[in-house]
Amino acid sequence: MCVLLASGKAYAGYSLSNNSSPHFMGIPRLKMAADAPSRSSLKLDEAFGVFLTKEEQETRCRSGLNSVDLGACPGGWTYQLVRRGMMVAAIDNDPMTLN
Repeated sequence: MCVLLASGKAYAGYSLSNNSSPHFMGIPRLKMAADAPSRSSLKLDEAFGVFLTKEEQETRCRSGLNSVDLGACPGGWTYQLVRRGMMVAAIDNDPMTLN
């Protein structure tokens, strides 16, 4: 990779093949569930997959845990938490989509 900063100024870089993302262009492509209230649900789903190991997901995102979604409208993040079996207190000034 080469980044051109200005006339006569550039940075060259490389990445080892064993230190790269397995996803095309480095981004996992997630499919939105038909019953999800918004695309924001994909952002939380992606964050769980990127920032938490499988073991951490099983510990921190499991059925029976309590969570709070502040600024919950339209309900995409609440959807992801409820889908994982968590009890969610969803709080917002605007009405949310309920399925």
